[in-house]
Amino acid sequence: MGKWRLENITIFATNRTSDEVLGHNVHALFRMRYDASRMSRFHETPRLVWHEHIICMDIRGRPSPAGDAAGVDAITPVAAPTKESRTWWEVSVDQYARNPGSPNFAPWLARYREGYRSAVGMPGSVIRGGAQLFHRRGGDANPRTENVHTADDQAEASRRYLGKKGGILTIEIHDVPSIGLSGDWDVKERYLFFTLGVQGGTVWRRVKQHLRVDKSLPPDLWTRTLEVEPLEPGVQPGWRTNVDTTGFTRVDPPAHLTQVNQPVMAGGEFV
Repeated sequence: MGKWRLENITIFATNRTSDEVLGHNVHALFRMRYDASRMSRFHETPRLVWHEHIICMDIRGRPSPAGDAAGVDAITPVAAPTKESRTWWEVSVDQYARNPGSPNFAPWLARYREGYRSAVGMPGSVIRGGAQLFHRRGGDANPRTENVHTADDQAEASRRYLGKKGGILTIEIHDVPSIGLSGDWDVKERYLFFTLGVQGGTVWRRVKQHLRVDKSLPPDLWTRTLEVEPLEPGVQPGWRTNVDTTGFTRVDPPAHLTQVNQPVMAGGEFV
């Protein structure tokens, strides 16, 4: 029986900074191997798992530091102090199961189509990330090119190649976890713990991102860290978050983070 095996997940990241956001560009490269069998038909890849646990804390209406009004002329109006609000929310969800049509996951949906395009020297057709098809020994793959005209044809050519000869498919997902800098908050702190792998797989990676923006401080004093660690076989995926939310009131998370969306499939795409 032909079968897939996730051999490795390589993660690399760069800082993402602009006037609008603070965060990272996170690239996750999945290396999948398919061992073909003449006794069975082609089998689909295992389903992607992209589980995120997000904890976000906001401080609004923070009083100005003492002494701000010192030396102010008597006729200068001074704003009345506002009551400080401290809130937090939490979400734990498999983002691929919730929203497989997200632009982040476009390379996974288009893995066969993009694999074909890379093998025959065509440019990729997704905005971020991509996929590549290789020979089972790591060299160039040579899927058939005759009568391949559409995106569906391209995906089918990759699937037939893998089903007959086996091979390697690498899929790069480019995520951009960030904090937007607009809004009426004074301090925003976010922890993102995500676990990556495939259903039934033994290779997992965990990533922890910590972002903290304090608008009273210069940007070089804001917090931006990212940690990556492998999971040993048999270890249950997930993070012990240990985030202290004492003094914060829990609120509902933004609705768009929990809404389930069905993908709108383009040519040559498979969930």
